[in-house]
Amino acid sequence: SPPLAEDLHVLGRATAHLHVSTTATVLGFVANLSDVAPDGSAQLVAKGILNATRRDSLTDPEPLVPGAAYELTIEIDCASWRFQQGHRLRLSLANADWPNVWPTPEPAVSTLYRDPGRPSRLTLPTVPATSGLAAPEFVPAPDEPEPHLHEANPPVWRVERDALSRQAWVRYHFDYTDRVNAHTVVARTYDFQTHVDPAAPGQASARGRHTTVIRRPSGTIEAVSATSVRGTPTHFHVTIEVEVAVDATRQFTRSWTESIPRELC
Repeated sequence: SPPLAEDLHVLGRATAHLHVSTTATVLGFVANLSDVAPDGSAQLVAKGILNATRRDSLTDPEPLVPGAAYELTIEIDCASWRFQQGHRLRLSLANADWPNVWPTPEPAVSTLYRDPGRPSRLTLPTVPATSGLAAPEFVPAPDEPEPHLHEANPPVWRVERDALSRQAWVRYHFDYTDRVNAHTVVARTYDFQTHVDPAAPGQASARGRHTTVIRRPSGTIEAVSATSVRGTPTHFHVTIEVEVAVDATRQFTRSWTESIPRELC
């Protein structure tokens, strides 16, 4: 949009009305509403996501017909925002939001229509700058949480992309230790990794592992849980494993494996 001539106040859910076609039978559409400052910096305000096979019903999906045109209504998350004078609104559209949302199984090329007969557009819930209501009073929070980056051992969130194959990985690691009392120390470790190949998004995968170690003078208890989700174009293959050890001796172990049909997702 052009720079705003005056402040614009938004309160509620914006809606993206899109006229689209695509080459896939199953595909998601993501609408990101951003505030772009005069210096070019941008702030995400809110986003909305719709699997287009749920365009008419969330419970009874229907596949897309490649090349056919559809009108999609995407509700964007509720937001309270003031777009300042001189700023611009930006609506960016994509067919994926990985790793926030699991990718749909088919590569695709999509077309957005903006002609008079198919007017793709954004609807904003605007409100006046002032109202007759009394302004709320916010009391200070009882505790001010420390940002993770200020911790002695901050989390690691790493995104890796292969410049040739375009494959991408997201890796996350976080561990910390708490002293519960004079006799008990609890250490926790979180690890997570996802992978996707844009040429074969149906085969995306994710693995997570959580370890808790409780140390007392009487002994040490260690519990480990691991989850793996591997996609194919037709199924999600899920494996969950749990193991508990006391003083390095295994006391309990169990695993679950299930294949879940994708059902147009």
